[in-house]
Amino acid sequence: MSFILGQLYLQVHQRDSAMDQFREVISNKPDPMMDFQSRLQIAKINAQKDGGLAKSQESLRHMLKKERFSHFRDAILYTMGTLEYPKDPEAALGYMQKSLKVASTNTVQRMLTYKGIADIYYDQRQYLDAKKYYDSTAGVMTPDFADAEIVNTRKTVLADVDAKVAIIH
Repeated sequence: MSFILGQLYLQVHQRDSAMDQFREVISNKPDPMMDFQSRLQIAKINAQKDGGLAKSQESLRHMLKKERFSHFRDAILYTMGTLEYPKDPEAALGYMQKSLKVASTNTVQRMLTYKGIADIYYDQRQYLDAKKYYDSTAGVMTPDFADAEIVNTRKTVLADVDAKVAIIH
């Protein structure tokens, strides 16, 4: 119940109340998934505060070392990347690349990571690199993925860009 309440507080921009609810979840020693999700939410909230990014990254690095979160390492690294972007695109890409290297069967996380990398390259106008990651995203995404239309559109447009660049060279 506390986790849901925390999410609701986030939706109405009451971060301090949300933080209290997520801490309540953790204090109840929940299953690893709920503990993990609560800690991620706390890290995201802290990152929005002045000077909070370093604190958030440190807590996520600490989670990477804990065995109970070993199944979530790819998601932790992905989150670290999302927190770095747009301030430090290179660091964000580094974390997301590490996320892809983690052995995992979580295809949803892999899809999110591919798309995250593609979006960073796209925003930086590195379209050929973006194309590769949109292709990878499309290869693992499910039909009900919320951003499927964006991914497919960019994949198609960037394939045309790639073909034209190949002609030029």
